[in-house]
Amino acid sequence: MTYLNYRVDQIIVAAMLPPEQLGFYVIAVGLAERLWIPTGAVATALLPHLTNSPERDPALPAVIARHVMLWTGAACLLVFALSDVLVRVLYSSAFAPTVAPLRWLLPGIFTLSVGKVLVAEMLAREKIRFTVWMSAVAALANVAGNLVLVPRMGISGAALASSISYSLASLVVTWYFLRQTGVSWTVLLPRRSDLLAYSVLWRRLTELASLGSGTPRRAGPWA
Repeated sequence: MTYLNYRVDQIIVAAMLPPEQLGFYVIAVGLAERLWIPTGAVATALLPHLTNSPERDPALPAVIARHVMLWTGAACLLVFALSDVLVRVLYSSAFAPTVAPLRWLLPGIFTLSVGKVLVAEMLAREKIRFTVWMSAVAALANVAGNLVLVPRMGISGAALASSISYSLASLVVTWYFLRQTGVSWTVLLPRRSDLLAYSVLWRRLTELASLGSGTPRRAGPWA
């Protein structure tokens, strides 16, 4: 059902629009879904940890999802700003129609990155039926959205319908996660301490790099 939700828009585009429009749309989907690679890696590593840690902190998946949301949000903003340049460099100006659907897909890519992480907790709790009906609802919403928006907006409408269905799926997963774990929704909100943690990590990495290269570390005010 999840795969159907990801690909039903392409079936509808193929049935309702000229073939070249499907080509543009497939390229946009391929580029947008590359932003899920870090999210998928995190979720894949998280699931076995959750299943093997019965005394785990239920807020852990929410904290991880919060950080994934920061990474994905930054990547989506970058792609949105540079999508025109990206498409022209990778494919040439003949593929400029790819830019609009690519940008419409980014909100859904961002929102579903949270759901992709939180669903690991549901799988660890063996809530398999929930994941099935959630995917079915999202797929039906995607079909309905495409049937309404594709005739009006073309492949941009297909991208918008997908973003809506992805956001719906993520919203349902988040609601169910909070209900099952009792974790506050505020845990999912990025905070200043997250950015400070990344700045500390960056400083330590640069210090390690300078030590590895043999460059003497400049004494700071704390020395």
